[in-house]
Amino acid sequence: MRRYTIQWFLLFILLGTVGRAEIATSTGKNVGTSQSIAQSNRQITGTAGVNEFDRTLIASVNQYSQRSRVFDKTIDLLSKNHLFKGGVFMTLFWWLWFRGDGLQAVRRTHILITLGVSVVNMAFVRVIALMAPLRLRPLYEPGLGFRIPLGENPHALDGWSSFPSDHAGLFFGLATGLLFVSRRIGVFTLIYTTVFIALPRIYLGLHYPTDILVGAISGIGLTLAANFYLAQRPAVQVVMGWSNKSPGEFYAIFFLFTFQVADMFDNVRSIFEALYGFLRTVTGHS
Repeated sequence: MRRYTIQWFLLFILLGTVGRAEIATSTGKNVGTSQSIAQSNRQITGTAGVNEFDRTLIASVNQYSQRSRVFDKTIDLLSKNHLFKGGVFMTLFWWLWFRGDGLQAVRRTHILITLGVSVVNMAFVRVIALMAPLRLRPLYEPGLGFRIPLGENPHALDGWSSFPSDHAGLFFGLATGLLFVSRRIGVFTLIYTTVFIALPRIYLGLHYPTDILVGAISGIGLTLAANFYLAQRPAVQVVMGWSNKSPGEFYAIFFLFTFQVADMFDNVRSIFEALYGFLRTVTGHS
């Protein structure tokens, strides 16, 4: 049982990392600097390709940019610091895991499913980003006249397509899963994700509203489907049994896994990207 469960954890991690490695390689191979992207952007999506919905919301948010260095830096901190994103969520997940009442088994089942599908959410939106046409991030789109907030890196995520948002896919998915555990906390985290995770990325010019919307729909849909379909499945019950029979082994892996979720799998993905690049070099595909 333990071997079967560990394989599931490794599969979740692999799904989330290999996709990003492929994207990084194809991006580096086919896309140059943001300036060259801007020249070809009209052939890919075109300045006119920025729809009126995105254009209007970006303009309404961007009007507050560069008015206050303190405000701009605060938004930048919210966007980049994982403690304000995954740290908040994983704190709630751990608290709810150990919350003692008659519904503990049900809560833990939905927590395991939600954490597991979070990696699928990340992988799914990255695959969409790889397959969809390149979309410049708002701060690189010359037709928007975007004012970059004070102190923001003008080369942030240079060469990466903005569509869809993996932040939205991950955190709206986690918030949706929390609705199965605690409706009150689930609603709170949905609002928190909107205000403190999604909006800052729009303000900083990292995403269009539709990037956020599509990522959110993906994360919410996959998480709902997983929680409805997998709650009584054997694989989840195997993990639940393992947590009771071998708590030392389970919580060591559980801690590491939740740490990676809080970090958006950045450390694991960087390892797989390095390995992927090494293999491509060795096999002559660099």
